[in-house]
Amino acid sequence: LEARDNTWYLRAWCHSREALRVFRLDRMGQVEALSAPVAEHPDVSQPESWQIFDPSSADLQVVIECDAHALALIAEYLDRHNPPEKEGDVFVATIPFAHENALVRFVCSHPGVVRVRGPESAKAAVRDFARRALHASETSGDG
Repeated sequence: LEARDNTWYLRAWCHSREALRVFRLDRMGQVEALSAPVAEHPDVSQPESWQIFDPSSADLQVVIECDAHALALIAEYLDRHNPPEKEGDVFVATIPFAHENALVRFVCSHPGVVRVRGPESAKAAVRDFARRALHASETSGDG
């Protein structure tokens, strides 16, 4: 278990991705103890890291843009070896996400702060989520 600011994380082996991953405790819906014994995973070279997010070659590489004031808000997602570049009035960065749902959570956590530039599949994932949310709001009478 690790704490970063006010958020707790569990660094553990992910059986579905066959890789070491970090899970936010507040996003866990159900925890189940497995009867399988702890196994060695030879491809885990450094099981402990100061990084919360360890990119994988299978990650979705998403290009985002944001204003300068937003850089501090998204700093934990940025690659220190590939910092954002200034383009006109905005900064552009590439951020790896394990899957589209993680990207959607990231964008929803930073409303109006980040904009997805690409790839098209990433833009579509965020757009589709927004359309479903708007439709749900309209049909529930909340909107």
